[in-house]
Amino acid sequence: MLIHTGERPHKCDVCQKTFTQRGNLKSHLLTHSGERPHQCDECHKKFAERGQLNAHILRSHRGERPHKCYVCKKEFVTNGELKKHMHIHTGERPDKCDVCQRTYADRGSFNKHMRTHMDEKPHKCDICQKGFTEHSNLRRHMLIHKGDKSHKCGVCQKSSTERGNLTTHLLTHAVEKPHKCNVCLKQFMKNGELRRHMLPHTGERPHRCAVCQKTFADRGSFNKHMLTHMAEKPHKCDVCRKGFTERSNLNRHLLTHTDEKSHKCAV
Repeated sequence: MLIHTGERPHKCDVCQKTFTQRGNLKSHLLTHSGERPHQCDECHKKFAERGQLNAHILRSHRGERPHKCYVCKKEFVTNGELKKHMHIHTGERPDKCDVCQRTYADRGSFNKHMRTHMDEKPHKCDICQKGFTEHSNLRRHMLIHKGDKSHKCGVCQKSSTERGNLTTHLLTHAVEKPHKCNVCLKQFMKNGELRRHMLPHTGERPHRCAVCQKTFADRGSFNKHMLTHMAEKPHKCDVCRKGFTERSNLNRHLLTHTDEKSHKCAV
């Protein structure tokens, strides 16, 4: 009956996600512990939840995508993926962070974000003990230890551990910058870069701090500012353990230990 009433009495103590059944909560808790008991018989990849394994089999080994978006006709493996996709068309972002007010279109992205405030990093590197909030981030990190840089630029032969980094790098070789500012005519490779650039022209500062009411033009500056209220200083000095809200401040601080003076008078 809980399915019909919408009641979800079983809550995760880590990320506050709720479930109708205790069994679903137990399966979910594996995502925080790092345990992955469900293994694919074909490629031996492991998953924390049975549903993730089933979706993997449909996507990777059978190629089935039975759930189709009626707006853009894109197809998905699971109905949950389709529902998350629909938020792109509706613009709905129902999950809001109580700490920094950031909103998300899907619960998965919201849960990942919440771990950044809780400093929860359950996925540990066996070599250097560095922790990560997501297993996918750990997998990418492991490429550093393996020295695997399989994604190579065909222009300058620069190699990268990730395809996404290579894609971004390739834009530096592109002559064409299709996104142009209609005020100063400056051109950009990405539409997101143009949108950020437009904010100084419009004077728009849409991101407001709920604590001190200070406003910001871009989300990145707003997030950095919020750290000053939360006393969260994730960037630690390995020498004296002093914490900083931003890595750039940590880098400047490290010069005090090396006695290096980066800005030297030429005279």
